[in-house]
Amino acid sequence: MIAEPIQGAGGVIISPENYFAAVQQPIACYRWHGKNNSKLYLEKQIDELELWYEEMSADKKFSTINELLNVKININYHKGKKSVEERDFSSALKYFFLLPFCYHKLKLFAVIILPNFIVRYFSIFKN
Repeated sequence: MIAEPIQGAGGVIISPENYFAAVQQPIACYRWHGKNNSKLYLEKQIDELELWYEEMSADKKFSTINELLNVKININYHKGKKSVEERDFSSALKYFFLLPFCYHKLKLFAVIILPNFIVRYFSIFKN
């Protein structure tokens, strides 16, 4: 097995024999095609993000971190995208207006106004 150090020291380090002997299953997997879990289970992903966001917002250590706002933006973007997929454009517009001016807002705008075949062609729905 080959392991890359986290620092990215510029090269590949061959791991010693039995270095990964304890790993019984894949730790993580990700697929880029249409059967991706983030597409198949969008509702579940939104629910998990909301739960995590609520827990982190309640914790005083994390509630003051500015990056926590990015999680809320991501939640609203995914809710808007899901609304478009369900053809509920009034809800999609609601989530569009909740987003600050950012990349996600532009992507959601494109998803709302462009026909579905054009959105799929440019793979704007990827994230």
